[in-house]
Amino acid sequence: MKALLTLSALLACSFIYAQDEPTSAMVFETYEWDFGDIDEADGPVSHTFRFVNISNNPIEIANIATSCGCTTVQYSTEPVRGGEEGEITVMFDPSRTEGRVLREVEVLTRDRRNYAYIMISANVNPIPMGLERIYPHLLAGTVKTNSL
Repeated sequence: MKALLTLSALLACSFIYAQDEPTSAMVFETYEWDFGDIDEADGPVSHTFRFVNISNNPIEIANIATSCGCTTVQYSTEPVRGGEEGEITVMFDPSRTEGRVLREVEVLTRDRRNYAYIMISANVNPIPMGLERIYPHLLAGTVKTNSL
């Protein structure tokens, strides 16, 4: 009975210790970036996320997936050795968006054991649309429509 209690305590401690370990060898300075208020008319914005490889093995980014076509990334495919830093630049194009936006970026390494999720957000102020842009087609006289 005493051995069973000791074994249970050891398993519980190892589980708690495992929860404190990072889930990936890529540790980012920050996992989220808020661009704040941006104007659609000003065009794309970007932020560079920096990370360090905390393992002894090199990390090679294999793929980065974004949650929207309005978000693109630039990164090196060269391996990042243990203890070295790498970076991923995320660009967001606010065209045809309005209000609060959240975009997720998933980073996968070639060995598929290391991954990370980083996020960007912004509050997009849209380009004001005048009546000429909303109703571009003349229907009859001075009456305009948005379709023919």
